[in-house]
Amino acid sequence: MNKQTKARFLAGGVLVGVIGLAPLPAMAEGSPLPKVRISHLSKPTIGPEGQRVYTFGVIARDPDGIITGVNVEIVGDGFFDGRAVMGTCAPDMEPGGRFDLPISVSLPAAGKYRVNARATSISSCDELGVQQSSRPTARRFVVRS
Repeated sequence: MNKQTKARFLAGGVLVGVIGLAPLPAMAEGSPLPKVRISHLSKPTIGPEGQRVYTFGVIARDPDGIITGVNVEIVGDGFFDGRAVMGTCAPDMEPGGRFDLPISVSLPAAGKYRVNARATSISSCDELGVQQSSRPTARRFVVRS
């Protein structure tokens, strides 16, 4: 791999308080919080306008709930990309599933970036259940020119 295609993570899975992500909703007593993980950054592909496009994954799980959404922020020097992705909730859905979200982003330049993510879940889709939110998770990476 040459320098132009190298992208390396500096640290992974660091729990941090993140300004800008929604506050924690009320939590069910004794119920574990949903967990969110940010996967590795792919090698870049070339987009339709010649830009380098990177992809990473956000994986969310709730052992006793149903993931209803994921908020993702990508932050760099003078760069911001924020996304809120809603999951589906149907009456026949069982708690404990996994929510996989691939994210593709065109980064403007080499430099340091941070991905922040938080997942929300609900105890049941049959009725208005108790909503919970994961702790914010962040992953830092460096894109080299």
